[in-house]
Amino acid sequence: MVYYKDPSFDPSKPLRVLYTGQPAVDTGGVTRHFFSQLLQVICNMFFHGDSYKHPVYNADIVASGMMKYIGTIIVHIILQGRPGFPVFSPSVYQYLATGDVDAAMMMLNYGDCSASVKDFIDKVAQAKDVSTLDQEECANFLSDCGLAVVLTNDNKMRVIQGMIIHDVISRPKIVLDQLGEGLAVLGFRTKMREYPEMFEELFVPSNKSRLTSTQLVDMLEFPAEMCENDRIVANYLKQFLHNAEVEMLENFVFFATGSTSLPTFGLAKIKIKFDNTPSIFASTCLLSLTLPNHFESKEAFSSSLKAVIASSARKSFNCV
Repeated sequence: MVYYKDPSFDPSKPLRVLYTGQPAVDTGGVTRHFFSQLLQVICNMFFHGDSYKHPVYNADIVASGMMKYIGTIIVHIILQGRPGFPVFSPSVYQYLATGDVDAAMMMLNYGDCSASVKDFIDKVAQAKDVSTLDQEECANFLSDCGLAVVLTNDNKMRVIQGMIIHDVISRPKIVLDQLGEGLAVLGFRTKMREYPEMFEELFVPSNKSRLTSTQLVDMLEFPAEMCENDRIVANYLKQFLHNAEVEMLENFVFFATGSTSLPTFGLAKIKIKFDNTPSIFASTCLLSLTLPNHFESKEAFSSSLKAVIASSARKSFNCV
């Protein structure tokens, strides 16, 4: 964070990363590895939520302007080829992209809310008579949301709507505005405002953004000429990826590229090489994966690759 707070920081310049005690020279892969770890730390420390993430709102974060730096970091990472920070709901993204509260409110729904608010909304919505609810809890929630009304059976749907607006937009608005300030670096937010649909997949999770085995296999680049053993191992690899769960696919991509998402927005290729070697080796900088050209069976290949991924996942730059 000190790097990004430095007055001399230039967001147009790429970052070169050195890990102490790691046998790696940064020609791209180490930076991807670092950015993946950095975004995960930022997500865990400064955001909360399940399906969608909400910025943590407290006096320290507001006073420090931390969200502005986080916005700048996100832009810096995107401009170096990392596929965004897809954690926000469509309504929050709409506000970040356009600054239009009314447009964001039009997209709000129950799924955007934090867990505690969802729990209370469920109680209110399911109650046949709201007078049977804990009145102190109701008063506290309404007060927190700035709703100067008494909850009744007649107004409960309006109250629920007001709570959703407060929880998703009104309460965190000051930190969302700070985040938007950071996103404005190098004119990035201006382009978001002009082309909100184009930028949406960088900030909103979707089935389209989820890594699939077909996507991953399609981005593998095999040698033009392969011997019989090479072809057998290549088929083992394809079968392994087609049968893998999403978490394993992400770990494989991280092992091979240093990122849990497809690098260069899915436009790059992972070069597959075969050699008479006992080790599986990945170069995250060169986006290449070298495999032994012989395994006793498909099961032996699968076990070996899983062991490599598990031992190297999120930790180092080496081979097994």
